Amino acid sequence: MIKYIFIILFIPSIVFAEIENARDLMEAGKFKEAMEELMPAARSGNADAEELIGIMYATVALNNRPYAKDIVTVSLITALILLPITYLINYILGEPANFWYLMQKPAGASLMDAFPEPPYHLLVITPLAILMFCLVYLPYFVKDRVKS
Repeated sequence: MIKYIFIILFIPSIVFAEIENARDLMEAGKFKEAMEELMPAARSGNADAEELIGIMYATVALNNRPYAKDIVTVSLITALILLPITYLINYILGEPANFWYLMQKPAGASLMDAFPEPPYHLLVITPLAILMFCLVYLPYFVKDRVKS
């Protein structure tokens, strides 16, 4: 019985430590070592390890990264295409539909309570989302400036 309690309590922390170590290696640019740390956990079905391997594959093997034009593109597609379509879907489906909280705030206390009533909350949330895109892009911007 004590053996099972040990397994339940300590094995997740060991796996967590491996994943944190792999994240540190990724941030240091040591992708091969990070992959070696993550593979045993990913093979056993650990979703965090699988996600990190996918991120490494996308950034290293496929050379995916954000560019400044992507901020504008995503913002325009979201504002001019996705939001109207989502609002129309909510309107057609009626009362229970509330995708992206375009019709009403979520039930219970949430961060949305600090914003105006839907859909006017988009006037505050949209600039915040663009700011978050810019913050994600900032390290790439600095890296590009240092290279040139």
